[in-house]
Amino acid sequence: NCNEQKTIVQYFSHPKHVYALLIKKDTVIFKQLHKPLELDSTIVSFNNSMGHLDSLTSISAFQKFSKNAFQLYHTLFKPIEIHIPKNTQVVIISDSKFGGLPFEALIRRYPSNIERLDYKNLDYLVKDWQFEYSFAVKTYLFNHQSKTKIKTSPKILAFAYSGDHQSLDQLSTLRDDQ
Repeated sequence: NCNEQKTIVQYFSHPKHVYALLIKKDTVIFKQLHKPLELDSTIVSFNNSMGHLDSLTSISAFQKFSKNAFQLYHTLFKPIEIHIPKNTQVVIISDSKFGGLPFEALIRRYPSNIERLDYKNLDYLVKDWQFEYSFAVKTYLFNHQSKTKIKTSPKILAFAYSGDHQSLDQLSTLRDDQ
């Protein structure tokens, strides 16, 4: 169920392009986006910068964050932004490459004074849109269309892709500890 206040955006990655499928109440748009050669490394760098405390006090970390946040906005969101009304909800559905990317932290304008540490005044996407994430359209629609409550069981273990190799070791430990 996609109302006027919601746009579902599904990203697909291909070696040469990124594709975005936009689903709105009465519209479906499929768009091919330019994929810069450094997109994968920009995503990794951006995600890594989100978890380090030194980024709060380091000018060079601020510059790197700003550069990556702006580049990712320019590549992934700017080409489809015209189709997404401001002050609406955007549901991001993506393959594993974009799965951990916090779109709300992307910025629409590069800071005018990059030598001044100023995260507060960056033009974050979250100022204009509300973001929600799901792993698949079918799962999202099922969870939001279901009129009945889903029963839970304490015997079910659920987990999600994390993108790091340490998780594989933890999963095998978890499996062996039955």
